[in-house]
Amino acid sequence: MRNPDGYVEPLASLLEERQYLLDIAYGYLGSWSAAEDALLETYAIWYAMKECDIWSHRVWLRNKMTAICRVRAGLPDEESLDDALRMPEATARQDKTSVTLAENAREAVQEALDALTPQERSALLGEEPAMHCRATTDDMGGTSLSAETVARIARQSLVGAYPGPATTEERLRVARAFHRACTNGDVNLLGSLMSPEVSAVFDGGGRVRTPERPVTGADDVTRCLATFLTPDPAVSLTGQGINGQPGIVVHHGRVVVAVISLDLRADKLINIWVVVNPDKLQRWNCD
Repeated sequence: MRNPDGYVEPLASLLEERQYLLDIAYGYLGSWSAAEDALLETYAIWYAMKECDIWSHRVWLRNKMTAICRVRAGLPDEESLDDALRMPEATARQDKTSVTLAENAREAVQEALDALTPQERSALLGEEPAMHCRATTDDMGGTSLSAETVARIARQSLVGAYPGPATTEERLRVARAFHRACTNGDVNLLGSLMSPEVSAVFDGGGRVRTPERPVTGADDVTRCLATFLTPDPAVSLTGQGINGQPGIVVHHGRVVVAVISLDLRADKLINIWVVVNPDKLQRWNCD
């Protein structure tokens, strides 16, 4: 079967696969930029597919890349390429993904608001505060409260229900522990750093085969990152600040091949961004 959502392979294997496909394309097209375009098309077809029987993704990708390159090079077909080169409509799936993410965000906000009393919610959202404040005497402990006071209480309720941002000390401690866990392949330590609501977003830019949707939940994110960062002699990790957040820079030899940014809530990881898109990593490799 085609790999399910959230499936990921070790970074070293993904990089080897990428180079393997580029070498095939270069052999047909004689240009690295043309090879990159063919790789982008190959992966676009992979991502746009629905579930289907694929006994070996490497063989499938090789055959698809070969078919695309033969057409681009104007070579005779080895076989009918109608099915091989039919590009499924991806726009609808992308729209569906965007809607799903928006719905998840709305559900999280709604869950937080549902924890408030009607008066707290109305004051926080500015929904006719004068009308609601007349009803606050009984609901708020027998004391008549202004709209401003109810709004302040509502904000404090939300802050109490959802831990605030991590302190500098917590950020450094968790970042060092994350680096140590990934370097040593310590799955238990890695899992202990995750919030239950953690999510990991991979950005391969269509040029590295990474999960196309966010991976969510402590268990799945831990498994995914532990696999992706499987220790390898050619791969090294360095702790480094990234856009004001603690993070990890991953080298393959002397080349930066991934940048990982960590976002914390209190002392737990809540958002993880993994960038392996070669286009976005160019500035990291300009020296």
